[in-house]
Order: sequence, then structure tokens, then C-alpha cells
Amino acid sequence: MFFVWHWFYSKYPEQFDECAPERNARSCEGQRQTNIDSLPWAEDALPILKNLQVTDEIKSGFQYIKETESFPAGSLRSDMQLSSLLAIANHEQRKILQPLIYESKPFRATLKVQAGFEWLPFIPVRVAAFSTACDVKDPELRVQMEDGDLYDVSDRMKFIGTIANQYHKLMRTRTNYMEGEIGKISTWSNAQ
Repeated sequence: MFFVWHWFYSKYPEQFDECAPERNARSCEGQRQTNIDSLPWAEDALPILKNLQVTDEIKSGFQYIKETESFPAGSLRSDMQLSSLLAIANHEQRKILQPLIYESKPFRATLKVQAGFEWLPFIPVRVAAFSTACDVKDPELRVQMEDGDLYDVSDRMKFIGTIANQYHKLMRTRTNYMEGEIGKISTWSNAQ
């Protein structure tokens, strides 16, 4: 859900603050509204997502992005990038994913069972791998959730904070590797 915000900001940074408050998935014109309405999840999901309107978290994340752009390369700019990443993650987790999927009792039950048996073979573990592979052996390229529940937003945000900090570190210390993995991901939309 963040992509559209980022796309608009990258194309029209001067208009972002003016136009963001007007965004509403229920007030588009013509074919755009028809396209939105035809999405199989629109009727159920859009009310939960407040019709994709701007949130304080989105405003905060883009304020960090705007401030980041004013700093030269260096540690201060890097710290601002991390703050922006965390603000956007906060939006995605609290305003999008929590009400949309993590509040579902069957989904919570599934996650609880998975966490209880993730030590067994063929049971997915709660891990973020900094790789195009599902998981990696290199401990520097993975962060595993050891404590807490994925469906609990506070527990998940701690996990995401750890992931973000490791990502931030790897972007400084293993830049070529990380950019290579990101480059691979960017080609996935063209894969058949």
C-alpha cells in the first residue's frame, strides 16, 4: 500500500503535502473508480483501510524522507533514512496489516500453531532473510523472531525494528550484496 504514496512523492514532491489529504479510494473519477471497485477485495478491505486515506504515520514517514533529502551523504542522512523506514513500517503494520489480516482469529490461531512447531522440519520459521532465498544460513543475513507473537503489533514492531536495524547496517557494510539482491527483486515482475 506504500508504493502508491512513494510513487506520487517521487513524481510530484512539491504537490505531495497538498494532494495527500485528498486521497480517497472511494472518490476517484471514471475508469479509476471502476477499476478500484472491480478489485475482488475492495468491498471488504477498503472500509477497514479507511479508503487508503493519508494517516499521521504516512505524513511522518514522508517528513523524514523530505528531511533526509536535505542532508549530504553521511551518518546523519543514514540515520534519517532509518527513521523514515521505521515510520513507514509503523504505518504498514498498524494501519494496513493489523486490521486487515492480523486481527483475524483463524489467522492468529494459524500463526500461534506455526510458532509452536517451527522447530520441526518443513514448518516455516518467523524469519526475515536478506536474500532472494527464503532463508539463509549466514546469521548476518537473517533475523529470526524468537519471542512474542507475530499477530501482536507490539511484538511484531520489535521484530521489525530489529530487521530494520540489520537492513540499515547491511546497506552500509555490504552495500554491493544488498543492492544486488534488491536488483534481483526488481526483475520479479517480469518473471513468467
